[in-house]
Amino acid sequence: MRLLVLITLTLSGLSQMGYLVFPAVSSSNNQIHYYDKDQLPTGGEFIVHPKNVAVNYYFTNRQRMWRDESNFQKIAGLYISNDHGSTWKRQNNNFDFLFLFIHPDNGILYAIINFRWHKTDENGFLSTYHANKVIRSDEGKKWRDITGGPGFIASIIKIIQDPDYPGRVCLIANVIRGYTLQSTDDSYSEWTWFTDWEWPRRHNKEIIELKILQKQNEKK
Repeated sequence: MRLLVLITLTLSGLSQMGYLVFPAVSSSNNQIHYYDKDQLPTGGEFIVHPKNVAVNYYFTNRQRMWRDESNFQKIAGLYISNDHGSTWKRQNNNFDFLFLFIHPDNGILYAIINFRWHKTDENGFLSTYHANKVIRSDEGKKWRDITGGPGFIASIIKIIQDPDYPGRVCLIANVIRGYTLQSTDDSYSEWTWFTDWEWPRRHNKEIIELKILQKQNEKK
């Protein structure tokens, strides 16, 4: 009983700190299970940590796994290796990971995950909706939701390093048209949306150099 109360208080505290918390998958012996590389679920992507090449990450999701019969009873999620990819352990299986970006300067992990919810429509019928969230973590176990706004974005395609604030990231999204989302602060409390024709005017060096060349030619 005391253990149950302690676990409940711990999860409640993490939730209040802003972490996304879900019940962990229990184990009969509470031991960490290690996998060989060929035991990982298929369909995913490997990423080497830019600050420590001995650390490798691997992620996959249920949609990538379902076509391969060898994935039967295997678990989607995020896996980590600390020995150059020789052995692996599951770091997180709470989310459907779609994309993983490790910041090259500070090593912070950013991920795009699938987000699904149910809502009653105007006719009183329950419908299922899908969108994306973007989350961040120091080690891949506990994640903070930095999506902002209504809590979801219809389609996030990619995460890149912010060219203006190198310690941050930008999001590449496709919501009817293409956008680049730039955070207004280090806490990712709000995003500024730039269309595909607005963003290059600010950051595409080739376009800037071309305009300079055109101006030079006009003067001749």
